[in-house]
Amino acid sequence: MSSKLIKTAAIIALISLFTIALVGCGGSDKSVVDKAKEKGKIVMGTSADFEPFEYIEIDEGKDGEIVGFDVDIAKAIAEKIGVELEIKDMDFGGLISALSSGKLDFVAAGMTADDERRKSVDFSDPYYEAYQVIIKSKGNEEIMSKDDLKDKVIGVQLGTTGDEVASEEEIGAKEVKRFDKATAAILALNNGKIDAVVLDQAVAEANVAQNEDSLELLDEPLSEEVYSLAAPKGDEKLVEIMNQVLNELKESGEYDQLLKKYGLE
Repeated sequence: MSSKLIKTAAIIALISLFTIALVGCGGSDKSVVDKAKEKGKIVMGTSADFEPFEYIEIDEGKDGEIVGFDVDIAKAIAEKIGVELEIKDMDFGGLISALSSGKLDFVAAGMTADDERRKSVDFSDPYYEAYQVIIKSKGNEEIMSKDDLKDKVIGVQLGTTGDEVASEEEIGAKEVKRFDKATAAILALNNGKIDAVVLDQAVAEANVAQNEDSLELLDEPLSEEVYSLAAPKGDEKLVEIMNQVLNELKESGEYDQLLKKYGLE
């Protein structure tokens, strides 16, 4: 075979391999929605220590069930698609990477739609406005405002907006201790291992209500933010369905009912 024919054959072979690779990659571009319909289920990732948005309910007939505001929205999304909802509970800090790697189909976890996260995932329309607050030991008059956090040891949940806020130079914390679970930060505060906790307002209120003899909340907001649902990067079909569901819940009045149900009015 001449060198010209050999070169031609090699080029054809390379083109064939490239075509096969493109076909193979095409399968990975399929929306989560289509994959969920094939499997009969859609997998939601969350961190179930964020009451009232997602938490484990220990009750008669519901021992160990994950419930909450976000869970009810996720159920509506699964129903819209026509599949079952499966919930995977993990540390908040690992949710984005698990979604990006395909271990999760979407995330509902009281997650703030910030620019850094948008590099890895896409977000639905905002569905809840929130802000960060300070939790302190009851009667602790050394901490009366955010200015008093200077040179204090602050507990936060790893990877959250509270983590970012407490780490700001303006706050001037002596140390920011990061915990995988918000409840672990609350426990550390109760045990005197840290001076304060910075946490989302609704979640902070729920935790203080459970520890009203030992903890109290400062009214001063540290930052404002909005929660959104997270989808794999580029999955426009799933984001569209998420937004449809959110709009339908609001138009039907069910969204307001959920706010009331979980004390978020």
